[in-house]
Amino acid sequence: MAATAGLTAQETFLKIGFTSSKSSLAAGEAAYQRIQRRQVDRDRPLSQQSRIAEVTAVLGWAQSYANAFKELEGLSQPALIVQGEFDVAVPVSNAVKMSEHLPNAELAIFPNAGHAALFQNPQQFLRLTSKFLSE
Repeated sequence: MAATAGLTAQETFLKIGFTSSKSSLAAGEAAYQRIQRRQVDRDRPLSQQSRIAEVTAVLGWAQSYANAFKELEGLSQPALIVQGEFDVAVPVSNAVKMSEHLPNAELAIFPNAGHAALFQNPQQFLRLTSKFLSE
């Protein structure tokens, strides 16, 4: 969170969601512009109370949990895990570990992508999720 202090919403979106490569940043800019074009049914901005609750939840989620793998191994429904190769918010190793412990998991790691891998690769993500949901 400190890494984004003083940044605009767009700068934060790019810093957290994308890598520093020209192609990733260009995809980030395009995604941000697509999001901004939407004028109907937009989400309301988060209140300060909601932002605090979000950070509290994320920090809690990031804590070690001894039974996590055992609980994942008990799940039987198919799961699609999509991750950016260079996600700074959630390390790709977490997605790999999760996929190893979910019996019916499919892991897709998007190269040269950060936390917003699905925004950087919208057509690939659409194909991947459509295929996953149709099976």
